[in-house]
Amino acid sequence: MELYQGARNKAEFLNIQKELSGFFMLPINEPIAELALQLGQKYALSHNIGLSDTFIAATALTFGLELRTLNLKDFHFIPELVVSNSFV
Repeated sequence: MELYQGARNKAEFLNIQKELSGFFMLPINEPIAELALQLGQKYALSHNIGLSDTFIAATALTFGLELRTLNLKDFHFIPELVVSNSFV
């Protein structure tokens, strides 16, 4: 969802769609939504965490996954979250 929002035109949107087609989608469920709310309450004012980032972090935490992103600054303040900018 966040990637689609960043698309600048239809060609870029379609390219993102093509790239994501090879990935498994994890469902947003009630535990993820509750954790996203908690993260928003805790970090919205102090770190300006956005709605999409709360759901991204909550999903990684709920499923015990390492979050790989080029935007380390958006997540580094969540101590329980394992964040890496490595894609290898």
